[in-house]
Amino acid sequence: MDINAQIVLGVLSVLTPAIIAYYRYIWGAKPHVSLSRQASVDDTEWRDVVSDDVPVWSKRCMIRATNRGWGEGVLADVSLTEAVISGSTGRAVIEDVEDSVHKIVLEQYESNGELTRVDFNHRTDFSGQIIPGRSDVLLGILPFIVRDSELGEAMSSGQRVLLTFNILIEGKDGVVETKSVEVSTPVENSAGGELQREDPS
Repeated sequence: MDINAQIVLGVLSVLTPAIIAYYRYIWGAKPHVSLSRQASVDDTEWRDVVSDDVPVWSKRCMIRATNRGWGEGVLADVSLTEAVISGSTGRAVIEDVEDSVHKIVLEQYESNGELTRVDFNHRTDFSGQIIPGRSDVLLGILPFIVRDSELGEAMSSGQRVLLTFNILIEGKDGVVETKSVEVSTPVENSAGGELQREDPS
């Protein structure tokens, strides 16, 4: 074996354990969560409901959270940041959606089939908020859109809506990361028809 090969092997014998240790105990010790759309039978169409005496449209949008790190992540918050409505008259982007959202509910589907609705107000009980390391979890996002709002009015005359959600993921070190996921869905009610702004009789 020549001297150059010996040098290369010597360098690799030092770097390889260091790289493995960094990947497992530094980079890998943190949660590394990505979100993706997961269309499934648990998705629902838009439904006319009344929440806290407020007429809204709501649907369940299924997404998958994949944690590639060994450290667990905690779901800290969820919000709707943008909506794009498309229809026969063109395309409308609604960036200021805060006043159009009555609330957003987040659910986690456990591996045993049980469903847990996340309550962000209880910081001592993290039921449904944990994304274990090196695993996937199925989440349901349920936006409640106020019918008599800018977004609600746009949806009533549109054919399709693209919703962008932000989810905050917190690690054990307190670092919070924002992850985004887009959900594209037809603007149809549970009967397959157009959304109507009138209250259901």
